[in-house]
Amino acid sequence: MSLAIFVAVVVIGIVVIVATVHLSGLSRHEPLDSGTARAAWSAEHPDAEIARVVLSDDGRAALLRLLDGGRGLVWTFGADVVTRILDERTTITSREDRLIIDFHDAALPRLTLPFADVRAQNDWTAPTAMAAE
Repeated sequence: MSLAIFVAVVVIGIVVIVATVHLSGLSRHEPLDSGTARAAWSAEHPDAEIARVVLSDDGRAALLRLLDGGRGLVWTFGADVVTRILDERTTITSREDRLIIDFHDAALPRLTLPFADVRAQNDWTAPTAMAAE
């Protein structure tokens, strides 16, 4: 088999797989709600109790305030939901209508979340933990 035919078969195969996944609905992001974010967090971190959930504008992420003063993040990653504890190495900065979370980690260096609410931005960029509301 010539290289040109091999490359064409591989490319066509990839296109068919991507189209099948997309048309079956598996590439769709399900928006998070407060209950889904709480359930995902509790499944991964059962000992860390949630005080407050703030959803991003696009519904793909939720910032969590924990009862012990810590912070957490739940976001959709493809068809899955991922959780992350925001520790002292994590920096959160605001830029216009978004929050930029820098994890200082090669596995997940930076995440940008849409947050038009200035109050929510200020709450999350404050250096001290916010009291539960």
